[in-house]
Amino acid sequence: MNSLLKRLVDIAGAAIGLVLSFPMLWVFAWRVYRESTGPVFFSQWRVGRCGRVFKMFKLRTMKSGAEREDHFYPSTTRDDPRLLRIGKLMRRLNVDEVPQFWNVLRGEMSLVGPWPERPGHSAILQGQIPQSTERCASKPGMTGWAQINGLRGATSLKGRLRCDLFYLEHWSLLLDLKIMTQPLFLQDPAFQ
Repeated sequence: MNSLLKRLVDIAGAAIGLVLSFPMLWVFAWRVYRESTGPVFFSQWRVGRCGRVFKMFKLRTMKSGAEREDHFYPSTTRDDPRLLRIGKLMRRLNVDEVPQFWNVLRGEMSLVGPWPERPGHSAILQGQIPQSTERCASKPGMTGWAQINGLRGATSLKGRLRCDLFYLEHWSLLLDLKIMTQPLFLQDPAFQ
């Protein structure tokens, strides 16, 4: 029953989110198009529930082809030279994450849950912290307990894991609502 209720909230929230954010999405997509050649949207393989891999969608915040340098940059920081000028603002406001509402509608993600890692990062994390596999018990989220507590980007993996496990152990619709109403851009240390 709880999983059905969570899914219904996800569908309603993602549908409303897509409709309400469309004008803003269009404006930022136009700015990306004007600043940089290449596609406006970006997709990247991520690890989801039960270890299933899916393509997560985002607005592109970096120069075209920046993903080829990922081995040099495990996480994006505020001073990352690959970031577009408009990309810095989009990351600060989390506008780049808006296309993930589509992933939520498709059932690959939830509005709230542990952050989905890239397959390579997930393997490293499992090697360093065996409990990290427990995160795959739930769908990954657009936001989560770790994110609202400032653990994003180049922050402590162990701290993120502790927050994700806390969320999974204490899940409730009230906790999801609390997390969804927190303004992430005010608590993101990487982009302040």
